[in-house]
Amino acid sequence: MRSTTRPPTDTAYPHRGAPTSVEVFGTVGTLPVEQVTREVDQVQSDLAHLIGTGTYINYLDPLQDDWATTAYRHNLPRLRAVARRYDPDGVLRFPQAIR
Repeated sequence: MRSTTRPPTDTAYPHRGAPTSVEVFGTVGTLPVEQVTREVDQVQSDLAHLIGTGTYINYLDPLQDDWATTAYRHNLPRLRAVARRYDPDGVLRFPQAIR
């Protein structure tokens, strides 16, 4: 039987072969924001040691500095070149836009 998984360079999304996807988030409620943020960060770090790293583009954390690298990996330079070519004026600009 042939595999239907595309190679990571065929599309912008390189994680098609990932066996799982996990989104970690916390609800603040009456807890201090700093505590919830610290706990979510710790869970993410612990999971990374178990299942690896990567970012699913629909789960972006606006505070994550390396979101573009972890989301697109080796496809990022090609996507940046496309953005420069087809959107040189930054019309499609938002916090997680590829630049």
